[in-house]
Amino acid sequence: RLGEISTIKDDFSIDYDLEFLFNSKKSNLITVYRVGKQNAIEIANQVKDYVKVKQERLPEGISITAFDDESRLLVGRIETMSKNAYQGLFLVVLVLAIFLKPKLAFWVSLGIPISFMGGFWFMPALDLSINMLSLFTFILVLGIVVDDAVVVGERSGCKSSNAGFNSCVFCSINHNGNFFTHACG
Repeated sequence: RLGEISTIKDDFSIDYDLEFLFNSKKSNLITVYRVGKQNAIEIANQVKDYVKVKQERLPEGISITAFDDESRLLVGRIETMSKNAYQGLFLVVLVLAIFLKPKLAFWVSLGIPISFMGGFWFMPALDLSINMLSLFTFILVLGIVVDDAVVVGERSGCKSSNAGFNSCVFCSINHNGNFFTHACG
């Protein structure tokens, strides 16, 4: 049946002819990867700069184009994390200031950027880099940190003489529960 609509050859050839087309024109493909600890965003920017400079030097009818830049996904994830961090910080401050004390809201919300600065500070020591997986993890942890900040703020707003101690114990229990839920489940 397949022979009715096509020509079938039962052989193997090393001399195969691949034709790359880009915008319906014959082209060549050069793939650029980052190696080792190189920054994917910097490499992508260097390639774009090279293409821009090289395009000006090429003769008429020949062009060079960069496409399929996967670093834009990384940039998008970084922007998502930053936007979510600002929104979470704003909501924590707003909710705690409205329902509890503004002074308490300030001190509790200060823990959010400090915890992320600590995370970024430890990344080089642990030989970690910012990539899609680590950014996804930071986005998840951002939700946990914001949630815990609200819980600590609520518990610290109690009228008890041991409110600070109780909130630390409660937050520790809550944080470990969140960690095991996300890490093991």
